[in-house]
Amino acid sequence: MMDFVNRQPADAFGDLLRRYRVDSGLTQEDLAERAAISARTVSDIERGLRSRVYRHTARRLADALQLDGRQREAFERAARRTTISAAPFAPNVPAPLTRLIGRDAELAAVVAALRSGEVRVVTVVGPGGIGKTRLALEAATELARSFADGAHFVSLAVTGDPSLVPSLVARQLGLASVRKPMEEALRDLLREREMLLVLDTFEHLLAAAAFIADLAVACPRLAFLVTSRAALRIRGEHEIPLAALAVPEHAADVADLARYSATALFLERARAVKPGLALDSASAAMVVQICRRLDGLPLAIELAAVRVRHMPLAALQAALDHRLDVLVGGPRDVPPRHQTMRNAIAWSHELLPPPIQRLFRTLSVFAGGWTLAAAESIFDAGARGLVEEMATLVDSNLVAIDETNGEQPRFRMLDVIREFATEQAEAQAETEDLSRRHAALFANLAEATERAQGDAPQEARYRRLQVEQDNMRAALVWAV
Repeated sequence: MMDFVNRQPADAFGDLLRRYRVDSGLTQEDLAERAAISARTVSDIERGLRSRVYRHTARRLADALQLDGRQREAFERAARRTTISAAPFAPNVPAPLTRLIGRDAELAAVVAALRSGEVRVVTVVGPGGIGKTRLALEAATELARSFADGAHFVSLAVTGDPSLVPSLVARQLGLASVRKPMEEALRDLLREREMLLVLDTFEHLLAAAAFIADLAVACPRLAFLVTSRAALRIRGEHEIPLAALAVPEHAADVADLARYSATALFLERARAVKPGLALDSASAAMVVQICRRLDGLPLAIELAAVRVRHMPLAALQAALDHRLDVLVGGPRDVPPRHQTMRNAIAWSHELLPPPIQRLFRTLSVFAGGWTLAAAESIFDAGARGLVEEMATLVDSNLVAIDETNGEQPRFRMLDVIREFATEQAEAQAETEDLSRRHAALFANLAEATERAQGDAPQEARYRRLQVEQDNMRAALVWAV
């Protein structure tokens, strides 16, 4: 192959590509097939219609042309120096106003997955108030320079119509009204772009997941970071679940509070509204108990921390007997669903079909978790069972699988979610009947254990009673 490197101007990449292709005896179609790109791309580059060439495209072309050494280095350098014919997208990732606390591992996982080039769709999943959007903003800010066309944030909370998702994405990218279908226009716009799209709040638009899958196939340089209370369930999706923040197991010294993400978040937010907040060992223990009663849920902790402006820590701890009445008054510059915990949970609850809402209310009667068989007994599920229904609640992050019990699958609710479910059951006048069914179930369990004394499996039955201790106590309280 002749050496054209020394006599090519740095910005004449199209001419350089054409000369190397012709010298190799390849047609544009041959080169496109070898490089696994479209012949249209090769043609546009050579004619100067597509002067922006991405790194991975240049590498594929160099491989297809069998360039190495100085030739390859100069070829890829010329690609980097090409001018930009298409107008660049203006970055639009909102700048967070607070620092991210306690998500180092999850942030690293998101960034590593999307930088790997092997994962194109990452979905951050978790219940309302767990901090999905905040993590996505941090990740997008860190990843923006890894994509030639940057990172772009699209909030989907403004619509409940899945068919409008393409229009919302197009509007955020500055795509004016077009005569062709919006999905097609977006594919044309993004086909050769190297970009990260952040799609925030997807759980109520899951019917649009197929559009995301189609766009990912049509635009191989496009990556997606999605936040949702439920996974998209499309091929190639990589889920990153968010768990609660770490809370000390026991009362901690004042100096220890900063070592745990839940208590560190509480202190930072509390001192933002009450800078002179001083702690001793007793008040540090109260902070630990407050965060434990809030299950380490970031939104709940932030809403509770603001209350130190109005009440001492001891009063706040006592007020959490009615969490949903206390966890209100969030910032005015966030969506309504993040201004109170009741709103945050209601957003997920309203997405459930009525039969699943009824199951959700039923499960509020359990204390300390339950088995699938126990739920089926109280819900009167019949022979079909509740496997799919329970899976729906787990997928919606309103119910969690308790993995600490190895004997059989158990499920649980965060306390603040259970309080909301109890409110819903009371509003439907279901509480008395549910409590009666619950008490009968655990009375039968106690009686069966007593009758089995002396049998070989007695130890296993006793362990079952230990696991169900909270349910037994709840049944006794109702009976009394």
